[in-house]
Amino acid sequence: MKAVQTQVSQGDCLDVLSQDVANDAIDLIFTSPPYADRRMRTYGSVNPDKYVEWFLPRAEQLLRVLKPTGLFVLNIKEKVENGERHTYVLGLILALRRQGWHWIEEYIWHKKTVTQASDQIAFVVQGSAACTLRNRAGESRNRYGTHRKLGHFAPENTGS
Repeated sequence: MKAVQTQVSQGDCLDVLSQDVANDAIDLIFTSPPYADRRMRTYGSVNPDKYVEWFLPRAEQLLRVLKPTGLFVLNIKEKVENGERHTYVLGLILALRRQGWHWIEEYIWHKKTVTQASDQIAFVVQGSAACTLRNRAGESRNRYGTHRKLGHFAPENTGS
C-alpha cells in the first residue's frame, strides 16, 4: 500500500493553488466556500450577485490541480431573500459546466441542529471523467426520496 502524502497550507486558495500545487496532483477536493452574505465577521462575505464571478477563478485552479480521475465536492447553500431562494448556486453550477466540469450528483445534507438547517452538496468531475457514486449497500436513491449518509459514499471510477 502506498503511503498517503499530506500537506497543510494556509492562505488564500488562489495564491496557494497557483504557487504550491502542480497540475493533476489532487485526488479529492472538498470545499465549503463562504456563503453569500453570511458570517461576515467570521470570514468576510461575497454578494450573491457577484458570487459566480468570485468563485470561477478558484474553480479554474481546482480544475487544473485535480487529477482527471479526481472528485470535487462543493458544500454550498443558497441565500434566502424575502422568502425566495437566490439563484447564485444554480448560476454557479451552470458556469462550472461551461468551465469544463460535469455535475454528476447532488445531495442534501440535513443538519440536525437547533434550526434543522440543510446544505446542498454538489459532486462534480472533470470533463471526460466518468464517475459513479454508490453507497456501501449499492443503493441508488434520488435526493427527494431518502437522506443519504455522506460518510458511506465513495467515488467509483467507471471511465476508460
